[in-house]
Amino acid sequence: MDLIESFRLAWRAVQGYRLRSVLTTLGIVIGVAAVILFVTLGASLQAAIVQEVAGDQKPELTVAVVPKDGGMLAAAQGRSPVFTEHDVKHLRRMPGVEEVYGHEQTTVSNERSSSQTIVYSGKAPPNVAPLVPLSTGRSAPFGPRPVMVSLSPGASVPATVSGHVGTESVDGRVNTTVVARVSPEQSGANTNNRYSRLTVKATNYRELPTVRQRVNSYLRTKSDAHINKPDSSKFLLMSNEQLVTEINNIVGTITTYIIGVALLSWLVGSIGIINIMLMSVTERTRSIGIMKAVGAQNRDILQLFLVEAITLGVIGAAIGTVVGIFGGVIATDLLSLPLVFRLQWAVFAVLSGIAVGIVAGVYPAWRAARTDPIEALRYQ
Repeated sequence: MDLIESFRLAWRAVQGYRLRSVLTTLGIVIGVAAVILFVTLGASLQAAIVQEVAGDQKPELTVAVVPKDGGMLAAAQGRSPVFTEHDVKHLRRMPGVEEVYGHEQTTVSNERSSSQTIVYSGKAPPNVAPLVPLSTGRSAPFGPRPVMVSLSPGASVPATVSGHVGTESVDGRVNTTVVARVSPEQSGANTNNRYSRLTVKATNYRELPTVRQRVNSYLRTKSDAHINKPDSSKFLLMSNEQLVTEINNIVGTITTYIIGVALLSWLVGSIGIINIMLMSVTERTRSIGIMKAVGAQNRDILQLFLVEAITLGVIGAAIGTVVGIFGGVIATDLLSLPLVFRLQWAVFAVLSGIAVGIVAGVYPAWRAARTDPIEALRYQ
């Protein structure tokens, strides 16, 4: 029996028990779809974060205070306002430093609503948002009313809203990603102003290692932040390249765990194929006896049932791939992420379907091939 004839008979067997075949391949469909969906989401999220953090790869350092056993993720979550205006001004005067930005998240509010807002010391970074006056244009989220920025408990000073990132608003409600800027004159109104993070921009990449050493030395010895930070914390200085590497590691680890969970569905699918193939061998015992009686060899029977198991695996993997791709497209669109699809995972899904079919079909096929033709013909 040639391979083409085996595929023809296997396809006829799959079509003869359509509902059973669908239920058998369901586990593989879910597993493959979940893997492709989560891999696509992970790659898309990774691309979005890297694009946001790295931008055009400016020679910048991000400075934050984190727990001694913490890293970049702790810096992103932490809210330890320890850096003062004195620290910002001192760092700006360092050789090789082009600009220093102080970051703090606070609340901007008017008479109708409020929003969490990022406040920058001095001027906001040039890549934050297009500058839009508060009281003009369709992009002004607050309307003409005065805005107050609370920089520390019980203290408020007037602020200039430079622009915004996100959806425009015309009904007076606050955009949830407004960017405010506190001018030096306004920040001087309150000497207690502190920032949880600093961005130190070097003049060029060649100066970045030297600037890093100088900033680190100042922070650990002479800075206000050294006095203000808790004893259980440390300074963390990371360049854009380090941030990108850390993000890739975090997203990669999360994606790996998710894929591991999804692979359990493949295991369930393979068990389903084993079960259905054993049932098929039992149901077709007499047919096996007839085939052997007319000259079929053990290898022909082995090939027939193995091809049938592989067919079920490939069908499940193909359907799961299509479902996973469409799910990834829909999910990235809903989350406003750039779609990043890796073709190698689609190829891997099909190959895994073949592998699952082979592994799951070996024992049932071997059992069918060892069937005694005389006993098989007596089977009712």
